[in-house]
Amino acid sequence: MNRGRIIGIVLCLASIIGLVVSIPAMADRLSHRTTSVVWFHDPIPSPEFEFLGQPASLVTIDPPKDAAGGDRPRMEVHWRGEVHGFEIEEGTRDDPRLPGLLRHDDWLRILVMAEGAKSSEELDKGIADGTIDPRLIIAMRLPARDYDPGSWGSVRRREWRYRFLELLPESRSPGKAFEMFEGTYGDLDKLGDPTFLRESGRQSEAWKHAAMQHVTPPVLYRSKSRSVEDAMASMGWTWPVAGLSVMGLVVGTVLLAVSGASRGA
Repeated sequence: MNRGRIIGIVLCLASIIGLVVSIPAMADRLSHRTTSVVWFHDPIPSPEFEFLGQPASLVTIDPPKDAAGGDRPRMEVHWRGEVHGFEIEEGTRDDPRLPGLLRHDDWLRILVMAEGAKSSEELDKGIADGTIDPRLIIAMRLPARDYDPGSWGSVRRREWRYRFLELLPESRSPGKAFEMFEGTYGDLDKLGDPTFLRESGRQSEAWKHAAMQHVTPPVLYRSKSRSVEDAMASMGWTWPVAGLSVMGLVVGTVLLAVSGASRGA
């Protein structure tokens, strides 16, 4: 038996063993990796709506026509008999000519979301039987502090500010109707990295990254999808072993073929 044939047989056997060991381990690692799936319904288009059977509204209050030039429009959120008000900041694209919430569509959305389901069927079932609680978030994208009015749109993107106002149901929070979350583009962009979420223990905050995307124009959102990188990291040692085993199997098969052809000649 020539040397090439021996090497080919050894490579093929070692590669088969590598595949037998690595492939089941790879599948197990992928099936047990923790992924955060956040589900969103279409944004609520009306300023008056219901959430969990309770009425709510988001009212826009324009300053009187004879008011001083420094007065800004305001918004008030009415929920559970309480009111949360805030000023519409300079630099947001707000068009009073448009009806309802469409005038704020560039920077504000009312979002109903849910977590804890891996499929739409599981989501519907969980909401129906009460094992999954939907949440309502008013998501806002605001300019960077001390922004230049002529540069709104692309400059200082990582300093854009995001504000998420959650309407809390009484069953979940009897004494508190609202909860506020804030962060910059740079801060929230990190929450789209599953590896960062696991290592920092912040998996419960994945929804902030998803909500941020709903109020960021797609052409201005540059964060890459990290699903492939996360899958590679989850596979650990198994994917290089499997890759080398496949390469070894190919090389071993070629050596066997070449040595067989040489013997025939």
